[in-house]
Amino acid sequence: MLAHRRAQTQLRKSHRQVAARSDPPMEDTVLIRAPALKVVGSRLLRAAGVPDSDAELVADSLVEANLRGVDSHGILRLPLYVERVLLGLAQLHPTFPVLKETSSTILIDGQNSLGQVAAVHAMDRAIALASHSGLSMVGVRNTNHCGMLAYFALRAVAQGLIGFVSCNASVSMAPWASKDIVLGNNPICFGIPAGQHQPVVLDM
Repeated sequence: MLAHRRAQTQLRKSHRQVAARSDPPMEDTVLIRAPALKVVGSRLLRAAGVPDSDAELVADSLVEANLRGVDSHGILRLPLYVERVLLGLAQLHPTFPVLKETSSTILIDGQNSLGQVAAVHAMDRAIALASHSGLSMVGVRNTNHCGMLAYFALRAVAQGLIGFVSCNASVSMAPWASKDIVLGNNPICFGIPAGQHQPVVLDM
């Protein structure tokens, strides 16, 4: 338990350092083609013990975030993910047991898995449910940072469905007229197919 708390403290410090990191000067910027960066990212995750398919999924989601301009959820997150895996703070072989289920809803135990892996599993279950019921909702609890939400909403869009994704977040702000930090910035994302045009995506 003590080792776990120390690991959590170390990770929180790393997260603060990433959050405070400013954009590097252009002369220090190294440009890497997206496919090559995905390969590097997946290799680093595999070296930490992440299964091949999951490593490729996580690396793909991070680089896609960079390509969409969401650099805060891009490849700069990779060292934190690898560190968390090496510290034993993420489950690498989840089975995602179903806790509750109806004809159009499912609640899944994420088993402390990597967030992207759990979110893709949940979205794919939601897509399958919606194909039968017309509308579905799948929730996941007990998991980790999942990156850019548009990555998952676009999976629904690719199947001709409207995708809505939301998640909780650590407390980071105070309510109006309050001095205490008690709220997270709980992100939400909508993805809406637009026929022959690019989909409408709102991710904030």
